[in-house]
Amino acid sequence: MKFKRSQFREAELSDQEMMALRGIAGGGFIALPLCKRLQKLGLLEKENDRWAITQQGHIRLMFWGAR
Repeated sequence: MKFKRSQFREAELSDQEMMALRGIAGGGFIALPLCKRLQKLGLLEKENDRWAITQQGHIRLMFWGAR
């Protein structure tokens, strides 16, 4: 079975979305549309009526900070 390289490519995030992800990691409040978008990408999850960063979200933040 062959896979196309683009099949597993991650979605590019805007600066605003990355700042929102960092804000949630810091315990801040972020607008609902941004949270829904990040949830759809698998970077956030709803946990006990609160947004929490998934493991994939932490990885994305680590690599974004390294750039």
